[in-house]
Amino acid sequence: MRLPIGTFDFDERAVADLTFQRIDGGTGSDTLTLDGAGHSLDLTSTSNLKITSIEKIDITGSGANTLTLKLADVLDISDTISSSKTRLLVDGGADDTVVASDSWTAGSTTTVNSNTYNIYTSGNAQLLIDTDIGTQTIT
Repeated sequence: MRLPIGTFDFDERAVADLTFQRIDGGTGSDTLTLDGAGHSLDLTSTSNLKITSIEKIDITGSGANTLTLKLADVLDISDTISSSKTRLLVDGGADDTVVASDSWTAGSTTTVNSNTYNIYTSGNAQLLIDTDIGTQTIT
């Protein structure tokens, strides 16, 4: 899927593959959703300009998907501030995987819109990961 370069004002942008050029959620609360299965979205090797102004990434799809990220990715992607920290939410299912590096500290859980998340904090960032996600490797 080739999305044009530019800013979109949307609530949810679903992508069936990872070949998009750039996604900028613009204002408001926006979700990037991975459709399908077998996707590995590695933000650690992606330009910090490829995905911006996204407050939630949903990797549920129709099968197992993986999201890999680090502290700088959360700070670059999201523009939501909660408790003086830049916050990114990640939704997914039991067959999905999230790998996050850069000295994240585990906190408690919280509920957002009837969904429960594990809270991880690193520096000025907060990463909320859906408790339904089967593999969470957070270091």
